[in-house]
Amino acid sequence: MLARIGYLTTIRMLRVILLAIIVFSGAWQTIIPDVIAATAGSAQLSDRVSRQLLYVQKLMDNKKFQEAQQRLKEMVEKNRLHDYEAAVVYQTLGYVYAENNDHKNTVKAFEKSLGYDVLSSTVQQSLHLNLGQLHLSLGNYKKGTTILEQWMSDEKSIDSHIHELLAIGYYHQQRYKKSLSYLKLVIDRTQQPNKGLYQLAIALHFELSLFREAVVLLQSAVKLYPQDKDFWRQLAYVYRELGQTTNAVATMSLVYQSNLASADDVLLLARLYLSLDIPYEAAELIQRETENGTVPVNAENISLLARSWRLARELDKSASSYATLTTLEKDGEAYFQQAQVYLEMQQWKPAAIALEHALDKGVEQHKGHVYLLLGIARYEMNQLGSAIRALKTATNIASVKTQAQQWLRLVQNSQEEQNAL
Repeated sequence: MLARIGYLTTIRMLRVILLAIIVFSGAWQTIIPDVIAATAGSAQLSDRVSRQLLYVQKLMDNKKFQEAQQRLKEMVEKNRLHDYEAAVVYQTLGYVYAENNDHKNTVKAFEKSLGYDVLSSTVQQSLHLNLGQLHLSLGNYKKGTTILEQWMSDEKSIDSHIHELLAIGYYHQQRYKKSLSYLKLVIDRTQQPNKGLYQLAIALHFELSLFREAVVLLQSAVKLYPQDKDFWRQLAYVYRELGQTTNAVATMSLVYQSNLASADDVLLLARLYLSLDIPYEAAELIQRETENGTVPVNAENISLLARSWRLARELDKSASSYATLTTLEKDGEAYFQQAQVYLEMQQWKPAAIALEHALDKGVEQHKGHVYLLLGIARYEMNQLGSAIRALKTATNIASVKTQAQQWLRLVQNSQEEQNAL
């Protein structure tokens, strides 16, 4: 369950970071003209560099990003640029790389631009913000969070989106408490948090084993997103972790009654019924959903069905389910279980037949018990010679030796009495 939650949260994180990149990628349209307008004709940018940058801007306006990229590279390689000019060119080159979704080179260009430490504080802050987001998108979570933390130290007003990004970054570093502290800031500021925030918050509560707090979150989540099966499953899981099995059953029952249940949901509900000692409900549920095709007919599921019928004392149905199971398993385990059901019903002949099939298909783990039970079944059928042979074999197996010896004496005494008569 936790693995699945972690997966869902990761998907959400990627979406958030990609959104940040999309928002960021259009920033050159406003920043570059401002930089050029503020510096053209001044000592900060020469007329030649200003004209070249204005030309690059036109290329970008016309979506000619490859040509703009080539022009900027030539400026770096062929022109003798002083620090400020180089910083502006690398900054611009970074935005061009971003438009081409080349985020690794975007990072390199921005870091070179910032390395000159000559741009205005406003521009440098903007670059730091973009750089932090880029590192997060590339999976450099520690570096990304470090840069964003530094960026925040010089900002008076922090958008909740940044707190969300920090929560994501710290989550990937397994710094769950730090992640949750930022996520709480986001949730507190949001009137109706979106599904992704709930997913991340729930994942963090699970990682920190804060199950009681997770219940409150999940109860809100299922009200806002009643069609999302994952929230219902997670709520049932939390209830079970807290020992509130009745609430877990009620939760999964709602999923089932709402026609949202998958095969896994049905099987989870069945197991919850068993944990509440109501096996008949479990068996009926599995039977119904195997018949209508929701639950696959495989060895694991039919074994659970047979065991549920047996616990419900519906022995005929249990034996029938074990008969189905024998066709799905390679060894004789199902025949061995079926034989025990027949023995409970005192149906000695079908029990003996099932035990012989179990030996034919192989039941190494229970071989001693199979011979012991076969001896008992043959004895009850008054086939004393066959019973003695089976029990003698059982006496050679350590796990049942004592019981087999006791039964063997009983059968031999019975045989002697019959011979005497």
